[in-house]
Amino acid sequence: MPSSSAYAAPLELDLTPGIWERLALGVVVVVAASGIWLSALSGLQMAGLLVLASVWAMHGWRQPSERPTRLLLYADGQVEAKLAGDLRAAELLQACSYLGLPQLQLRDANGRHHSCTLFPDRLDGACRHRLRVWLATHRPEDSAIATSPRRGPFPASVGAVATQARSNVGAGA
Repeated sequence: MPSSSAYAAPLELDLTPGIWERLALGVVVVVAASGIWLSALSGLQMAGLLVLASVWAMHGWRQPSERPTRLLLYADGQVEAKLAGDLRAAELLQACSYLGLPQLQLRDANGRHHSCTLFPDRLDGACRHRLRVWLATHRPEDSAIATSPRRGPFPASVGAVATQARSNVGAGA
């Protein structure tokens, strides 16, 4: 029986770089270049740091275009990412919020890690609420700690211990 709930449909997130993401990178580059310019360094040191900052800026400009363009989050906890036009399975490793902006880290089917910040031009209010609900019910932080092959041979109970520690903090323990 089909559900009439909007939450039954997969949550589709647009991960293409938007104007806010590019603007934030531009502001950071201008602040970094101003700090270098105003420093009391010799001309050669200043030129070297400016070249380093411009290489960092080019990397920051190119990196968002190499990540998946779409992310689908299903009600049963499955995640799919659209890479080069193909929809493939992915794993959400971590999700957090910094200054009210959701930040996601995921691993695609090829094993490559991607991270992105969802700025307001890519995430409206209703989608932000659905993302919060999805993350509250699927907790990618705990599953990533327990099952990540790069973190070492942790037992599966590590995620449960982390969850228990968080619940004990509020209990006054």
